[in-house]
Amino acid sequence: MLFLMLKLAGVLAIFQMVLLMLFFNSRKNRNSSNKILSLILLVYSMQICSIVFMSVFPQDFLEHYNLFPAVCNQFALLFGPLLFFYSKAIINIQLKRWDLLHFAPFVMMILYMTVREILDPGYLFWFSPFRLYSSGLILVHGLIYILITLVGIARKASIYREYISQTRDLKILYGLLLVGFISLWVLKFNTFLFMDIWRRYKLCPFTMSLYFIAGFLFFNILVYFALIKPELFNWKKKYRNTNIAQGKRQQIIDELKRLLEIEKVYSDSSVTLTVLANRAGISVPYLSQIINEEFKVSFSDFINSYRIKEAETLLSETHHKFTIQQIMYDVGFNSKSAFNNAFRKYCGCTPTELKERVLSN
Repeated sequence: MLFLMLKLAGVLAIFQMVLLMLFFNSRKNRNSSNKILSLILLVYSMQICSIVFMSVFPQDFLEHYNLFPAVCNQFALLFGPLLFFYSKAIINIQLKRWDLLHFAPFVMMILYMTVREILDPGYLFWFSPFRLYSSGLILVHGLIYILITLVGIARKASIYREYISQTRDLKILYGLLLVGFISLWVLKFNTFLFMDIWRRYKLCPFTMSLYFIAGFLFFNILVYFALIKPELFNWKKKYRNTNIAQGKRQQIIDELKRLLEIEKVYSDSSVTLTVLANRAGISVPYLSQIINEEFKVSFSDFINSYRIKEAETLLSETHHKFTIQQIMYDVGFNSKSAFNNAFRKYCGCTPTELKERVLSN
């Protein structure tokens, strides 16, 4: 009874993914990142279709139509490249023609299966060593792309921070997507171990159930965001098309300078783009656009420039009163490494080096 309910949850997850794909491809939300996200959902729907198919029909039926779950399983080779493309698309990095080569493993596997089916129509793809080898390839392939994606994010960390700092919900959404995709890969790896490596077939329904539950919860959260916060999925498009009158623009700049130079809001370590926008009495997209267009920096760099300027002043004028750690906290930093890195970026030396230089003079 429980497993039947979980299978129904899997079917419902597929239905939800279809609705999400329609949502992401609507005229209002149609952009490159949403198109890629809808393709990722299609890949996962094929995976769940394969598992539901294998768990519903009897053995003789599966042997006759074993090509269907085998083909569905190969779509997982698209997951890694699409995740990688999505991480680039959300920060507006344009994809190039040669990026299509990332789909080569999927195309080659489908071609191999097509030729094998023509030459040997009775070959049981799903009940042969082919399943073991192809599933192993899919998992290794997916892991490689997850690592490539994470490395790419690390290399362009400042750009990603600028993107997700536009609003707290955007940070939660992107974090959910990364954690969700990685979690589903882990659960697929778990199913592979029990089914193909350890051959603990009695436990397979439970491992597949975890995949159903995770997919069901993950896509329900996405549905929630799509219904409650639909603007998150067209944020960059909305941002690019925002025109600010020159008079309004100057008012925002003046208010920003007042908040930063007089009230010193940067000294609060918890200040975010949303908090600053609320203090300035403007919307988050307006503030983000002003900072990027007028000051040519990301939000984090914009705030840190004021923090480091204040820290440099304190170190130069009051070095005998405050320790470097006290100054670090006073200007809004919580991490010594972040403080040192930012200080070196703007001043060309560490706080300790500047303090020693002042003392020697």
